This record gives sequence, structure tokens and C-alpha cells, in this order.
Amino acid sequence: MFDRLTNVFLCLFVILLSLEILQVSVAGLDIRLHQFALAGLIAWFIGRDIYLRRTGSQTPPILSLSSPEIYYLILPVLLLVLGLIGGLLHTALQPTITQTLSFVTMLLTFAVFLYTVRCRNRLHTVFVGLFWGTIIHILVALYQAVAFKVGLPAFMVFEGRVNGLLPEPNWLAIWTAVVIALLLPLTFFSAHWFSSRWNSWWWVLFFFSVMVTILSLTRAGWLALVITGIVFYTALLWPAKYRVKTVFSHMGKTAGLTILALVCIELLALSPFSLSDRAISIITQSTTHYETTDGESISKEEAQKRDEDEVVKRNVKDVNVVSRIEDYKTALRTSNEHPTFGIGFAGYKERVGETRNTSSIFLGALVAAGIPGLAVYVLIHYTHLRTAVWFMREKYYFLASIVINMSLVIIIT
Repeated sequence: MFDRLTNVFLCLFVILLSLEILQVSVAGLDIRLHQFALAGLIAWFIGRDIYLRRTGSQTPPILSLSSPEIYYLILPVLLLVLGLIGGLLHTALQPTITQTLSFVTMLLTFAVFLYTVRCRNRLHTVFVGLFWGTIIHILVALYQAVAFKVGLPAFMVFEGRVNGLLPEPNWLAIWTAVVIALLLPLTFFSAHWFSSRWNSWWWVLFFFSVMVTILSLTRAGWLALVITGIVFYTALLWPAKYRVKTVFSHMGKTAGLTILALVCIELLALSPFSLSDRAISIITQSTTHYETTDGESISKEEAQKRDEDEVVKRNVKDVNVVSRIEDYKTALRTSNEHPTFGIGFAGYKERVGETRNTSSIFLGALVAAGIPGLAVYVLIHYTHLRTAVWFMREKYYFLASIVINMSLVIIIT
């Protein structure tokens, strides 16, 4: 009974985690529903552990100092402490506490996932909850794309870019990139983890996740898909040394479904933007701007409908690239002013505005917690890499692929 209820609560938490915008206001703070679910889940774990111990049942501790997983929490806790010190020293109290609590939520979520990987049954539950949450995002995102095309209310944050039930398209791309990074090893090693009847559904989910990632028009998300795919298949060939035919067969399925997603988007005209121009801009860092002879900006599709002498086409520096470079410069200037402890997790937005960020998670760590914080964050990824290498040596290729793919997605996006 305890295990069944644990799986139900865990699945509910993961589904609510995907619905990040669902929140209520409590004492002036915006509290997400998944944070309530997280508090309840942790209370359930602790209460269950106490009850089983008092009744004499044998149960492993949730996380003990002798548990290997505890060491993966030490570095994030240290980063939390450094960021809190920097915020208390150089930023207002209320935003510092608010953002620090958000980081605590992330840390506790990480601890819950560490607990789940110790049991295959709970790991299955996390996958199921994660994928059901993703299905909800996919349905909402596809509605947004179709509604925007036909002129219905699309509830988009940025016109023409789907964001599902997340605050912006970039967040949706990060979510779906994480799911795809999990689906790559899951579809390859499915027989070891799920019943074979699930494999077809994983491929369906892969197809729609790729489609939604493309429709988000988030270039970092696109880049994450390409890089994680390259690293995943390279690792299968070496050092895992799987048969070339088996690896290329799986690669052909992923490439075929990706191409099919692109074809469907183009045939159904689900995106008002040029996907090819968007992809090329990743390399060129520029975009093509269309305007009439009167100076009025128009879309590429509208320009194609006009005569050539009525349209002026010119290459301009991509505004997102310009903005990102400015964010880099601002972040570096801020870190130079407070190199020891940084300015806390809320300090950057307090100084440059709510809509701005450092555009780099490494610079974010540097600004929030100073040089020691950046060193700690680099060590976090180093420990993950060492774990992946150990999994590879022990031939736990599924777990190694997950650790590597997750790290890559986080770094890239």
C-alpha cells in the first residue's frame, strides 16, 4: 500500500512540475502548485519512513550520510549558501528570499529525483508523470499553432511561437529537449525498462516533442537536439561498441521522424516564420529583414506575394544575438564589481530589469555567487560527467546516456 501511494504522489508531483504556471498567491508570494505537491511528497516520505521504522519494518533511509547520493547534494547546497550570502550582502531582502526559496525548491526536487533512481519502480513512475505532463504541453502547443494560423485566440506569449503552459517558448523548448534527451536512450534500451508494447508510444511522443520544439522557434533547443543526438550515437558506437547496424537503424528512425515533423509543419503552414532562415541564423548570427519601399516591415511570406520592386531585402544582425551579447557584457561587468560572493539569485534582475537575464547559466552562477559559485557549478557538471563515465565502465549504458544528455541540455539551453 505504501509503495502504491508513494508512486501516486510522485506521479502527481511530476505532472504538476510540468504545469509551472499554475500558482496561487500566499502572503504576497507566488506559490506554484508543484511546490505544494513537493512539500506534501517530502512530508509523505518522512512520515512513511518514521512509521515503517517504528513498526520494525526494514526500509532504507530516504537519504543518509552514508548514501552515495548525498554527495550530489553537497555542491548544490554550497552554491545555495554562496548565492544567499551574496544576496544578503548586495541585494534587497525580499527578492533575495523569494529567489532563494525558488532555488531551494529546485534543490529539493533534485533530492526527490535522487531518491527515485534508487528504485526501478519509482523511476518508471517519474517517467510516466514526466511524459503525461509533456502530452499536456504538446496538446496546448499544437492548439496554439493551429489557432494562430486560423485567427482564433492562441494565448501565445510571443506571436507565432508556441509556449504550451510554460511562461515562454524558451522554457517549452528546454522541457521538450529534456524529454527528447530521455526518449533517445529509452527507445534504444526500452526492452530493459518497459514492456515492448510501450516502445511505439515512445516514438509517437518523440515525434510530437520534436514538432513542438521546432514550433517554439528556440534555437538553443534545436541546437540541444542536434548535439545530444550526436553525442548519444557516438557513445553507442564508442565506448559502448554496439553494432553499427543497430545504432544506424535507431538513428534512421529519429532522423526520419524529425524530417516528417518538419514536412508536416511546412505542409500545414503551422509556423509563420521561415524555419530555414531561423536555422541558418544559428551560424550566421544574422537574419533577413523584409520591408516595403515605404519602410514598413513585413514577413517573408508577405514579401513573396509582392512584386520584387515593392520589397527591400537586407541582412541585419539578429536582434536576439545583439541582446544576448549585451547580457554577457552586463553580467561580466556585474561580476567584476562583486567577484567574491556575487549579488544573489535575484540581484541581476533587480539591477537590469525583470525581463533580462544573463543568457548563460555559467554567467548566472558567476553573478549570483561570485567566482566560488562558478567553481562550484563547474564541479557539479564534473561530478555528473564522472558518474556517466563510471556508468559506462560498468556497462550501465542507459543511465550513462541519461546523465550525459541531461547535462548537455542544461548547458546548451
